[in-house]
Amino acid sequence: MFWGRIGIVVLLCQGMMSIGHTQEVLVRELLERIEALEQQLSVVTGRLEALEFQQENAGVLPEKTDQEVEVAADETPQKEDLIAQILLEDPETLYTETLKQIQYGSLDQAQLRLGLFVGQFPDHERMPDILYFQGLVARALKDEAGAAGFFLEGLERYPQTALGPAYFLELAESLFVLGEFREVCSVVIQYRSDYPMAGKLQMRRMERLAEKASCSP
Repeated sequence: MFWGRIGIVVLLCQGMMSIGHTQEVLVRELLERIEALEQQLSVVTGRLEALEFQQENAGVLPEKTDQEVEVAADETPQKEDLIAQILLEDPETLYTETLKQIQYGSLDQAQLRLGLFVGQFPDHERMPDILYFQGLVARALKDEAGAAGFFLEGLERYPQTALGPAYFLELAESLFVLGEFREVCSVVIQYRSDYPMAGKLQMRRMERLAEKASCSP
């Protein structure tokens, strides 16, 4: 159960404190990849935020006509056929097409592809990115508990990858939405310790969360 896993955050944070000075060297290298990913992530994240806004204001949008619904149904392949097609794709093609689905706003398709990627290529070098996008898509689909689960899994499996700081930040965001303020503060403390040179934007977001959760300075 997800709620039972929340306690892992504290244990995870405590365990990571032992990395010490060695991690300071690693952080510099890890953050380089984050900078390389920032443009791609910002595009996808921006698209997801736009979709969330559209969903929240769906009531003011005009309903589709019967003809439009019929056309959409005709153009949508059967799920079984779609899965069969996806399973033929190589990892990079699957990854690239998944990001396109996110940008097109096809979140259900993106979620399906992300899950198939995990099932087909569980040890692929893209897995840290896949878990991160699974979290973002789950959030856009209003599944904050699921999003937190993906970000936590990313921290558990890939704590020293370039996405480590992003996992921390997004996990704290999810925990705040879920009302787990004490856990938010635990994540904030460890983030400050492990990533003192994190990007200014990330650091500002984390500090705003800390303030809203009434964490100690």
